[in-house]
Amino acid sequence: MEYFQYHMYFRDNNWNGGSSAILFMDTMELFSRTGLSLLFVSAAFAATASAIEDFCKSTVSFEGGNTNTLLASRGATVHIYADAADWPGVLRAVNDLALDFGRVTGTNGSLITTGKAARNAPTIFNVTGISEDWSVGVDRAASKAGNIIVGTIGHSSLIYAIIANGRLTISAIEGQWEAYVSAFVSNAGHRTGAALVIAGMLCTPSQNLSNQSWIGSDCRGTIYGIYEIAEQIGVSPWHWFADVPPKSHDSIYALQTIIYALQTIKIQKTPTVKYRGFFINDETPALTGWADDRYPLSPFGVPFGAEFYAQVFEVLLRLRENYLWTAEWNGMFNVDDPRNQLLADEFGIVMGTSHTEPMARATREWNKLANGTDSGWTWVTNNATLHKYFLEGVQRAAPYENGMTVGMRGYHDNAISADVQTGVLEALVNAQQQILT
Repeated sequence: MEYFQYHMYFRDNNWNGGSSAILFMDTMELFSRTGLSLLFVSAAFAATASAIEDFCKSTVSFEGGNTNTLLASRGATVHIYADAADWPGVLRAVNDLALDFGRVTGTNGSLITTGKAARNAPTIFNVTGISEDWSVGVDRAASKAGNIIVGTIGHSSLIYAIIANGRLTISAIEGQWEAYVSAFVSNAGHRTGAALVIAGMLCTPSQNLSNQSWIGSDCRGTIYGIYEIAEQIGVSPWHWFADVPPKSHDSIYALQTIIYALQTIKIQKTPTVKYRGFFINDETPALTGWADDRYPLSPFGVPFGAEFYAQVFEVLLRLRENYLWTAEWNGMFNVDDPRNQLLADEFGIVMGTSHTEPMARATREWNKLANGTDSGWTWVTNNATLHKYFLEGVQRAAPYENGMTVGMRGYHDNAISADVQTGVLEALVNAQQQILT
């Protein structure tokens, strides 16, 4: 196993329309539900127009015409089709998209799932109140407008049939991380006729389209394709957290562009930065006071439970991000609410801990769970206890996508010693790497 460390610090508050974000660089190959060995370093990144040019290619329009097909309007609902066997995070995002059409036109989309669920999503249902069939309340008097078909390649029989029948090509994104294609397909099948199709790619070396034996855990390409449509129709990623009002439109059309009899496909390839997200840093008093008034408190008096993080996870995905460092002054992500990590997994969010919280352990866990003292937070004299403490953190995180912070700061983000102790740090990191392997 090889470890690669990158130390990069950039900041540009104009990235992504004025919001500041922390982006995490991929630093080793082994990063999965069963292999957790990842070293990462945070960076802030200023995206360029050329890097997102294809990503911003329009898929919808608000004007009719001979080449555009009506998707939705006031009083006419879009029908959105998905396979119940797809990832829960995908189905939850499709549920959002159906509601987003309602936010824009006043008429919710109708979400229709086919087949049987292959994965449970009890935490999503418990926390968000979404129906277990993923359906959205619709106006029964509304007529039907257009169709959207959404799915992850290898986990959607609908998408598989479209690809197998030669109606959609995916060669441009095969094997790519968090990638998707979308296109208007004039004969999409599944009794829909024409449909706007969004197909997300799994990232795995063992893909075989001929027998549909695709293996992987990357559902985010599909989710990003869904939220790209949501943003194009007029729903900001910040519609909830910043109260950005949705844009209002009487009608929404799918662009049906044919050039020299060839279908025009929107292609979103692997993002330049693999792990992208933000750190809820110095959350007291502003965020904590706000959350105290709105969310139930944990037994430790912290408001950052699953109801709070459901909103955080959604804005991350709407921004096409995938990674989070949680509130850490008083919060303990895995302890305050046992649903937190389960919810992150079902949403498709990669979790991590801050620079002061090694091996998936929140700062406060040392005092509150391990009965540790400030003076005991030292590898020099307490390495046996700390080794056990770190091991337990990694074991708890093992079933999920997590980035591991290694090394050790002094407790409460202080200096670990008055002088430089290179040998101690080397011994500590070696022990942590052994735990991770």
